[in-house]
Amino acid sequence: MAHTAEAAPLVAEPAEDTDEAVTKRLRAQLDADFLTKIGWIEDKQCWRPPSEDPLVGYRVCTIVGCGTVIAHRRTWCYACIKTWKASGLAREEFQAVHRREVREWDETICAVHCCERPAKNARTKVCTAHLWPYQQSGQSLQEFTARTDLTTYPHPGFCRVALCDWRRYTTQTTEGLCLPHTKRLQAQRRKNPDTEIDLEHWLRSVPARRDARRVDLRGLSPRVVAEILTGLQERYRAGNITEMFRLRLLCTHARTQQASTLEDLVIPIRGIDTLRSTIVKAARLAASDPETERHKDTWNAAVFGQGNQTIDFSKITQPWLREVVKYWVSEEMPRRRGKSVGSVMQGYVASMTRLSESLRMHRTGDRGDIPARLGREDAICFLNRLAYLTSIGKITHYMRINDCRNVKRVINDLRNRGKRMPGDITRTLPPEFTFLAEDIPRPAGDDEPGRALPDRVLSQLCQALPELEARSGPSFRVATELLIDTGRRPEEICRLPWDCLATSADGKSVLIYHDYKNNRPGRRLPIADATADVVRTQQCIVQNCFPNTPLGELALLPAPKRSPTGTRCLTEASLTSIHRVWVDSLPPLLADGDIEFNKAAIYAYAYRHSYAQRHADAGVPPDVLRDLMGHRSMRTTQIYYRITGKRMRQAVERVAAHQFDRNGQRTWQRIQGALDDEHVRLRIGQVSVPFGICMEPSNVKAGGHACPFRFRCLGCGHFRTDASYLPELKDYLNTLLRDRERVLAAGELDPWARTEAAPSDTEISKLRQLVHRVEDSLEDLTDEDREQIKEAATALRRTRQVVDLGMPIIGSFIDQTRNEHCP
Repeated sequence: MAHTAEAAPLVAEPAEDTDEAVTKRLRAQLDADFLTKIGWIEDKQCWRPPSEDPLVGYRVCTIVGCGTVIAHRRTWCYACIKTWKASGLAREEFQAVHRREVREWDETICAVHCCERPAKNARTKVCTAHLWPYQQSGQSLQEFTARTDLTTYPHPGFCRVALCDWRRYTTQTTEGLCLPHTKRLQAQRRKNPDTEIDLEHWLRSVPARRDARRVDLRGLSPRVVAEILTGLQERYRAGNITEMFRLRLLCTHARTQQASTLEDLVIPIRGIDTLRSTIVKAARLAASDPETERHKDTWNAAVFGQGNQTIDFSKITQPWLREVVKYWVSEEMPRRRGKSVGSVMQGYVASMTRLSESLRMHRTGDRGDIPARLGREDAICFLNRLAYLTSIGKITHYMRINDCRNVKRVINDLRNRGKRMPGDITRTLPPEFTFLAEDIPRPAGDDEPGRALPDRVLSQLCQALPELEARSGPSFRVATELLIDTGRRPEEICRLPWDCLATSADGKSVLIYHDYKNNRPGRRLPIADATADVVRTQQCIVQNCFPNTPLGELALLPAPKRSPTGTRCLTEASLTSIHRVWVDSLPPLLADGDIEFNKAAIYAYAYRHSYAQRHADAGVPPDVLRDLMGHRSMRTTQIYYRITGKRMRQAVERVAAHQFDRNGQRTWQRIQGALDDEHVRLRIGQVSVPFGICMEPSNVKAGGHACPFRFRCLGCGHFRTDASYLPELKDYLNTLLRDRERVLAAGELDPWARTEAAPSDTEISKLRQLVHRVEDSLEDLTDEDREQIKEAATALRRTRQVVDLGMPIIGSFIDQTRNEHCP
């Protein structure tokens, strides 16, 4: 009997976190030794980092006597730069001769004995009450302050600004401010004369006297302070530079807006808001745990140890469906590996979101909120909804297939795991609500040439690599070279350690990398000597740039910015961004036929497709290529062989008009009639005999090792050849001629043995006639047709299986493509 009541929530909602509870959890994550190391002073609530620290320290202007705190990437302060530009001197000369005196701006107390009022300024050294008598006395400061007839004044009290520890400048005003804050308030009133200033809010939020060597966190809520300290700790551990002036501005905005948490802070300055967002992410992660995170509608995958992606369940409107999907994701994530687990899980959630949308639209009565009422017709409506979205272009055909697969898997898994779930979903979800294997549409036929780059385009890219180095630096060129040479994923190249090069037992170079997608560390890939030289050169550059960092901690491709120790590697995002700018800046790239190639098809991952396609074209066995590429499924690897088959078909069609039998006669008509059979043979494996192809059934079945006529190909009716075998034909002709001369010159042979061992004149004559016939057929073609035949012959020669009467040779295909294309 169908249930009419709504399904009860599967998991009880947790109590909402208070600011005090979050602050307590954040404080528990802080390392006291780390806070001391970076200069945090707890009792004064200020941060004074050591200047020599490469991540949180600061630099000072190098002009003698200046000492102004400056940004990390600068050498002089703005005042010295302005003076230098006006001087007309060279940088080196200005650095040597210029001097600047910068006085420390600090509070000065009146020099009169027992007077506790602040001096008007550091030059006069007396307060405003004593300044007029001092000026009229004509005495020196020492004589004046030694007088006993002067009136002394008590302590005027401290400035009313919450963060200021200076004394009030005067007791005659109601504001009760120190001199710097008096001037600041006056300036603000002059700037906005028509605006009424909220003095109480101003007193709470205005910063204290600026000290460029520290950041004051007083006046911020305890939660904001804990968030900032947590963010500093995580940024330091990640090797990110935190500049004091940015954090100071962040604190000023938080103080002005009286924010209780940085999540609510609004900052219009992009650089400061970026710092805020990184601190907020670190604080969220530190304050969360998997048990509390799974109660939320938006998850941070990092809480589950699965990267920084976001998994959003909020668009699933049915409470029961949202909760069961959360349960499925929480069980599925630990079984996954790699950096993109969060993105994969979000893909499943997106598919279930479309199911939720379908239920909400067509079930007008309960809007899908009661799972017990669902049936097969609801599944059909969802499938029709996907077909409609595909027809209007809202989703692609691939997304439609993926949604069907994802929803089918999640529903089936939930039904299988239902008894372990809170609420037992198997009791509320009818068995009629199911998805079948035949509900998944078939993929569209792939007639595209694949995502591998044409050789001609790859050649032009290799020749433009110096431009990439000139634009962005050697690290990006080396990364691109390794992508082309090794076919590894961009993430695997970016995160290569410094000591990623090894030597195999046979003395060949091997690249050691980590397959992050499949969680397979220590993978070894044979590479060409030229590729190994690129790695060694980069190792020397990195070692010279960071001599004080242990080699085991260095990255092979350190980030060009914010990596003072060389341990922070390039990111995949920065590499792909720089690569896109470089490709777009190149002149038009021409493919075969002088057709302009679409630059949008040139991206970092395309080099991996090109690498795989080159190996498939070179005849590398599928199982070997699967291991080289790290594919989990042979289906993925077979894609490159299907593309190779298409290219082979085109190549066969081109050379079909130039095929000959043993007598040098064209076999065009017969080949045209048997073309489909030929393509079938090529798909299942082709047997090549010396300088041609054998069509004798028993020999083909035996893989070319069972010729019933002892390999007398030139006299056999099953033999055929074409232009792609012309080099072999010429080599065989030269071999026969050399063998005949050697045998005829051997005096130790009897006449009958000499006649038996020497190649026959008939065989040499027929072979010479066949070579001339093939050459003549090519000479009759136009230059364009001859070039097409040459390209087709090259493609066929790459994929041809050569008969080997000995044991098979096991080895690696060492890719030399980039080295062939580079000038």
